[in-house]
Amino acid sequence: KIFIDAELSDTLNLICSYELSCEGITIIKPATIENNIECIHKSSCYNARFNLISDSTSSPDINITCAQTIITDIYDAEDVSPCRGTFTKIEYASNIDISCPLWGCMYNVFQVNNSQSVTFTVGYE
Repeated sequence: KIFIDAELSDTLNLICSYELSCEGITIIKPATIENNIECIHKSSCYNARFNLISDSTSSPDINITCAQTIITDIYDAEDVSPCRGTFTKIEYASNIDISCPLWGCMYNVFQVNNSQSVTFTVGYE
């Protein structure tokens, strides 16, 4: 298990590039300027928890990409979600961009409160 407290960071860049590479990771309280989370391989962020909670004055930008686009078996979609089982809580962000090609965000929960702009891009190849 990986636990990251990024509360005092200016930027947060998390790239999970291999299967299960960030399994079970927890990130708390990044009251940051910019947040980039990329889950780019099959189940790379499986069961991760991202608590991207800032105060009402910082309003960070948050970009979450669940980018798996390589599908070899259409019936194997459950296993190709890089963000499968991920829970993401976002509060007091300014611009939120969540990108989910194909089944990239399958079995995700996104809870967004007190934020300015939320863009979901879902289902493209």
